[in-house]
Amino acid sequence: MNRYDYIIAGCGAAGLQLAFAMSEDPHFRGKHILLLDAEEKKLNDRTWCWWEKGSGKWDHIITKSWNSADFMSNTLEKTIDLGEYNYKMLRSSDFYAFVKNKLSVLPMFEWRTGKVLEVLESDGCAAVVTSNGRYEASAVFNSIVDLKSEAKQSNHPWIHQHFVGWFIRTEKPVFDDSRFTMMDFRVEQKGNTRFMYVLPTSPTEALFEYTLFSADLLSHEEYEQGIRDYLQYAGIKSYEIVEKEAGVIPMTTHPFHRKNTPHVLHIGSAGGWTKASTGYTFYLSGVHSRRVCEFLREGKPLTSFHSRSRFGFYDAVVLDMLQRRNDVGAEFFTSVYRRNPIDRVLRFLNEESTLADEIKVILKAYPRRELMKSVGNTLM
Repeated sequence: MNRYDYIIAGCGAAGLQLAFAMSEDPHFRGKHILLLDAEEKKLNDRTWCWWEKGSGKWDHIITKSWNSADFMSNTLEKTIDLGEYNYKMLRSSDFYAFVKNKLSVLPMFEWRTGKVLEVLESDGCAAVVTSNGRYEASAVFNSIVDLKSEAKQSNHPWIHQHFVGWFIRTEKPVFDDSRFTMMDFRVEQKGNTRFMYVLPTSPTEALFEYTLFSADLLSHEEYEQGIRDYLQYAGIKSYEIVEKEAGVIPMTTHPFHRKNTPHVLHIGSAGGWTKASTGYTFYLSGVHSRRVCEFLREGKPLTSFHSRSRFGFYDAVVLDMLQRRNDVGAEFFTSVYRRNPIDRVLRFLNEESTLADEIKVILKAYPRRELMKSVGNTLM
């Protein structure tokens, strides 16, 4: 049988969080849900991080959490107590294993592998065409999109968070694993917004990611040289590279939701669920997954799932500025972390802030002239 109630096409962070949310909701008991992906999702192909107040759903499988963060630039060096918040790190292999184990014993779910070739509306339902067959459902939740094609067609600000990371191990303890480095802008900027991001998981182990917020990607060697230079700068000369990772995350206010139809809802980065001004996706995917379940319970049309918010406007302003003046990123982020209490910043980034919070963040941000120019561009 190739007919289902729901199909989730793409079993990454968004797809599996949606499936997990369905598994916890009594409304979906007795439903027949197909989980489709090109591969079986066993490898550690991602590292996800997010801010969260107090305990959370995934605490029992996270790799590490921190309550203290370092922010550094040429004009500010600051260790920040995160207060009620913790910064949480989750390796994708642990997430995949846990969720698959939970879902595999539930008769409502069926797993199949195959490359998704097309997702389309079809006679009052939706169809997914794969390398291994065609499947139909009353609704498809699709996290697969050709980002390069979308970027070429977009007239919205569009840059990338792109990085290469090394998981390293040292013989002697050299890391303070009670805190992590959120952003270190002391690396050479070269006309871009470049920083080092460091997650120490023990006194002898840490992830170093050389990261950019910019339009153009670097050669792989340039990222790796950036990591080597930073390790030398930090005085870490003897280490073993245990694992590597790399990623390119879209940072854009492009209206992905316009591809939604009565029977197809785009999710994850393909649905605009990535926080446009930071590149964070995992936390908001959980928020949106619960909202999808609410929509289905209440019989709301999928075409009305997207809702405009003031946070989209703020994201568009920041992206316009970084796209026009990619060299001012260090100044902008330094001003945000220098001039605001951390709980206000984290509420703002998680889209949980009040309008009063947001006005204060905006009024304290620099460079003022470039921000005002971007406000004007966004309002046009």
